[in-house]
Amino acid sequence: MDISSQQPRRRNRLVLALSVAVVLLLAAAGVLTALVVTARADADALTAAEAAEDRQQAEELQAVQDERGRLEERISDAEADAAAAEGRIAAAEAAQSAAEEATAAREQADAEAAAADEQTFVDALRATETMTSATDAQLLQRGRDVCSYLDSTAGTPPDLTDAFDRAVATYAIDDAILLVTAATQILCPEYGS
Repeated sequence: MDISSQQPRRRNRLVLALSVAVVLLLAAAGVLTALVVTARADADALTAAEAAEDRQQAEELQAVQDERGRLEERISDAEADAAAAEGRIAAAEAAQSAAEEATAAREQADAEAAAADEQTFVDALRATETMTSATDAQLLQRGRDVCSYLDSTAGTPPDLTDAFDRAVATYAIDDAILLVTAATQILCPEYGS
């Protein structure tokens, strides 16, 4: 073989090898381009998915914050209602305490008035020197008996007459008149005339 005929073959082989290399490079570039396009598409899809997830998380966070705001408002309203209720309870307790004090004062005043009336009744009977053999407690019980009798009747004027008649059956007429009169004027004045 001749060198001159080998050269074109070599060239042809070289051209063929270069052509194959170029084709392979082009194919590799195509594959790389496809891979880059696929990677870019995947990256875009991933970015879009992350953006959608971020939007969803932001919406959920806003919903939670809105709900928290409503709950805080309800808690605030409940605290205000509780404070108002405590104020009403304190006012009611103060009113109850004032009522109890007023009742106690009234009962004390009534007891003092009753004691004063009882003493006045006994003093009235003693001033006339009637029923001198009876103790103060006995005199007071006799006056209460007159009032109890009148309480048990309808309270009309004939009942007062009946009270005199009942007293006269037990005591001298002057003593009976004084007893019924003093009782109806001092111990049970609602029956006095």
